[in-house]
Amino acid sequence: MAENDMPTPSGDIPASWGFHLLQEMHHLHDSLQHMEDKLEGKIDATNARIDALEAKMDTKFSATNARIDALEAKMDTKFDATTARIDTTNVRIDGLDAKFQAQFDGLRYWSWATILVVIAAVVATILTIVFHR
Repeated sequence: MAENDMPTPSGDIPASWGFHLLQEMHHLHDSLQHMEDKLEGKIDATNARIDALEAKMDTKFSATNARIDALEAKMDTKFDATTARIDTTNVRIDGLDAKFQAQFDGLRYWSWATILVVIAAVVATILTIVFHR
């Protein structure tokens, strides 16, 4: 820009400044457009990395969920087997309890019978002694 194109103290702006301002505005617009394109490229790259990480995490979550499901199935199988063993043991205990109760009832009858035989023997002995004298 030439010296004679500088604004005058009266505030008048020379006509050639409009061209320069327009040229600077285009330059600023181009710079802003370049920065915007560059920023959009970085945002797209970041979004692509985020999408890749999300896919990777989804895969890991799916694998972890599959392992959890497999462990749950295994634990359910073990729990069912343990429950079946407990049920079998309870049936055996109930059978042994019934058998023990039957034997105990039999012993109770034998004990009453033995007491009655002892009492009868004592009474017979006393009667024999009393009547044979």
